[in-house]
Amino acid sequence: MSAIPVVLATLLLAAPLAAQSPSGPRLRVGVMDLSGTALSMQSAYTPTSTTTTIAIPPPAEFARGLTEMMTTALVETGRFVVLERKAIQQALSEQDFGDSGRVNPETAPVIGMAIGAQVLITGDITEFTYQKSSLGGSLSILRSVGATGERIKAMVALDVRLIDAVTGEVVFSRRVEGDAAATGVAADVQIQDQQFGTAMGSQTPLGQASREAIRDAVAAIVEGVKKIPWSGRIVDVREASVYVNAGSEAGIQAGTTLDVFAQGEALIDPETGIQLGTPDRKIGTLRITQLEDKYSVAQVVSGEGFARGHLLRLAGEGARP
Repeated sequence: MSAIPVVLATLLLAAPLAAQSPSGPRLRVGVMDLSGTALSMQSAYTPTSTTTTIAIPPPAEFARGLTEMMTTALVETGRFVVLERKAIQQALSEQDFGDSGRVNPETAPVIGMAIGAQVLITGDITEFTYQKSSLGGSLSILRSVGATGERIKAMVALDVRLIDAVTGEVVFSRRVEGDAAATGVAADVQIQDQQFGTAMGSQTPLGQASREAIRDAVAAIVEGVKKIPWSGRIVDVREASVYVNAGSEAGIQAGTTLDVFAQGEALIDPETGIQLGTPDRKIGTLRITQLEDKYSVAQVVSGEGFARGHLLRLAGEGARP
């Protein structure tokens, strides 16, 4: 087993995020890789008259490790359908092809449509401090962290954003941070060969700071998605049954009433080629009568002409002119 899953389990068990039952269907979110702008910005050596401070390099694959931690923490809340990382990468490849100039920008694949996400979660490690200090004397970067009397300090700050998967608009952003320090703590690593798993143990300052930042990031995401309405799609229509692409795993309940919308052509900005939105009109209403894990079955309450791909919203949310 790799280091990332091992430490991930340790961190989540040490400070679990309580799952909460959502009030309605769960949004489908895709977690993008966190970038690490700040990971190479530490000064390496700072001596003063009384102390010597050395910046410890970040663990290998630190940004990816935080991405995995955030993904699992979001699942643990019980509020989201978190889409697979592989599906996101495939959609990005399709989108890159669409941006290559070989595809009409008005027909190029949109990432939200490609993976079924409503919201993309992305972010950057904008501040990172991981330092080892000693009172007087010399301090070597080659020695293991944790000698008695030496102080380890860590701080991790993230800028987290929620992006509309169809339009690319940033709908919410928040800066969060975590910090911790300890004296005489053993991280049990050699600085030059430091791995994510060994440096991120639940009792190390870096592990504590990272866990605090992820916890606050997830709390911010839960707050931010409140302004984003749920939507779904019709999968198929067979005789009197309408199949919906959300089931019990997405928090759909029997008796839920959904309005059905037919969408017009997307509005494409003629200067940038960016999709601005898609007007739609209400054509009817459905009621969920049967649940499966991945989909549900609905019966028609009103309207006609329903077809695969028609947009679904919770009843009463209205059309977008």
